[in-house]
Amino acid sequence: MPFSDDLKAYRAKAGLTQAELAEKAGITRQTVINWEKGVTEPDVHEVKTLSKILGFNPDNVEMKIKNPESIYRDLVEANTDYRLVPKTILDEEYRILLKSEIDRMDRMVMRALDAKDDLIKEKDETIKELKEKLKSANLHSAVPVK
Repeated sequence: MPFSDDLKAYRAKAGLTQAELAEKAGITRQTVINWEKGVTEPDVHEVKTLSKILGFNPDNVEMKIKNPESIYRDLVEANTDYRLVPKTILDEEYRILLKSEIDRMDRMVMRALDAKDDLIKEKDETIKELKEKLKSANLHSAVPVK
């Protein structure tokens, strides 16, 4: 089903007029009309906005993309969440590459958080050991221990 038909269906399901959708999306009513007639199509950012307003998964949208490389470049420059990019925009190889990169970054963040937790635990244990040594050496009168 072409995007124009999808858009009409999503808009109708949401109970919005073309003018209401245009207002919520920050675009003109004529733009919505052109999209629904198939004259033009929204860009990736507009699809993302529409998906939030109308509650659809952008992965399920079929679009005619004339130049996927330029869209990919726009996404990189905009730091777009690639998991929200429609499948028809990026071919499967890009999707696999992007998913593996996102997974790799997620693992790096998790390792960093684990390392931070380990360092905090080690610091707390060291402080506890030092306090016990001070206490056992009867030095607590010279150095206040909290």
